[in-house]
Amino acid sequence: MSKMKYQQLIVRAVLGLPLLMAQPACADTADDADSHWASSEPAGCKVWIDEQQEASASRQIKWTGACQNDKAVGKGSLTVTDDGKERVHFDGEMLEGNYHGDGVLKTADKDDVCTVRSSFVRGEMEGQFEESCQSGTRFAGRAHRGQLAGFGRVSLPRGAYESLVADAQKRRLGAWQGQFFLISGWWEGGSPQLSCASEAACLPLVEKRKAAFAQQARREAKAGVRPYLLMMQSTEGDTPMSGMPYAWSAAGGKLLSRGVVDSKGRAFIVPDPAGGTSYRMSLPSGYFWEWEVPAECWQRPVKALQACMQQIRSGSTGDDEFRAQQNAEAKEQALFKEKVRAWTKAAQNDPASSIDAILAEHRKWSALPQATISSRAFTCQTYQPALSLQAELAFAEAATLPAGNHQKLAYVEAAQLGNWRAAARLVSLMLDDEMWEDAMPMIQWLASQQVPAAYNKLADVLQIQSSYDGETASPPALSLIESLRWRAALQGDPVAQIKMARWARANQQDDLADSLRDCAVRQNPELAE
Repeated sequence: MSKMKYQQLIVRAVLGLPLLMAQPACADTADDADSHWASSEPAGCKVWIDEQQEASASRQIKWTGACQNDKAVGKGSLTVTDDGKERVHFDGEMLEGNYHGDGVLKTADKDDVCTVRSSFVRGEMEGQFEESCQSGTRFAGRAHRGQLAGFGRVSLPRGAYESLVADAQKRRLGAWQGQFFLISGWWEGGSPQLSCASEAACLPLVEKRKAAFAQQARREAKAGVRPYLLMMQSTEGDTPMSGMPYAWSAAGGKLLSRGVVDSKGRAFIVPDPAGGTSYRMSLPSGYFWEWEVPAECWQRPVKALQACMQQIRSGSTGDDEFRAQQNAEAKEQALFKEKVRAWTKAAQNDPASSIDAILAEHRKWSALPQATISSRAFTCQTYQPALSLQAELAFAEAATLPAGNHQKLAYVEAAQLGNWRAAARLVSLMLDDEMWEDAMPMIQWLASQQVPAAYNKLADVLQIQSSYDGETASPPALSLIESLRWRAALQGDPVAQIKMARWARANQQDDLADSLRDCAVRQNPELAE
């Protein structure tokens, strides 16, 4: 019964993978029904039992060390027996009922007997360790939170850790030698990453891969590729949890993103803007996974992100609170859509404001001389229509609200008062949530009011659609996107002017870039770069 945890590179929707479960630090209750606090003899000190098999009626738990706040502490020996057979024996240090400090842990079940020599933190291996089993299974290297992290060597007999062997074989990170599969190399989060004979041999490869990752990550960011977790239903990882709603939150419960798992099993996630490294992925059932994601992980290509993430624990909180929150948000979302329909009804009913009509009219405009992107064609124009004080105040108040449906409703109220910036901001929020269709009525309203931002926002929609999932936009699509932005910039939209300034700079048209930037900042100093 090996204590080593192998983190497969997908999130499972089942509880039957106890080796992926971490022990809660100083917890009074467990998330895993099979793990629990138990009283030991002779003083009744509580110890944390990470159950891998059913306990017998004659189970005995003995702890020879001290007890503090009713939990085992300090040096001693812990022994767990079932039907007279020793299942667990630990010699070492404990803290609040968990292995904590240097120790030797021996575990036994009907399949194997394993011995671990390691330092422990809150019940998990940490630092240099070695584990050997009677079956021939061996792990040696450096562990972090109970998983290999850094250089390590593994020897696995046939029939053991089959998913790990299959994964390593597929990626050419190990090989069979007789009856044992050997892996020597660099590990992250319990998964092998690079094949190398020693830590010294690994380090140059790690640095080379790090540089390649950074370069690829920059390309992906430029192309709009978003990070994700793979969510699969089966232990084989071949059945996506498509259609499953999820929520991705930072430590403390702040919601960072939510959505529905797509047909490929992807749940799109984002980093914590506050710089936190602790995250939780939650499902409507109340089941969750908690992750530690160092900042460097977000600098990786999306397919390498999950290997860098460290799964801390998983469990279920019950679904009552989650459902109540979802129901409240669903009601707010329905109210938001109802208000948008009422606000944009006139524009939606106007054939001249349809998206097809906007594009058809724009194609005619594209044939005019000013449609050619050049410094000669650009004259700084500002778009600053007179707005009521009420409309200005409504927009300013909406901007101070926390992100979410409540803020969106506030922007709708500002837009109803005629504030075009509120409508443009709503389009951006819709696109951030991949609600492209919901953004279209707002673009139609902007067009009906002859607001230049309508062309820029339509360009945003086309750009996202044409480069979705890492695809490269076709030359005709790019040409249309640039043309729409150029038109918006000519008519005074400051955001379009900034975007076209970047385009001009990238295309060595520095004079045009300076003119566009100066014009944009003159209208909105916050756009200064």
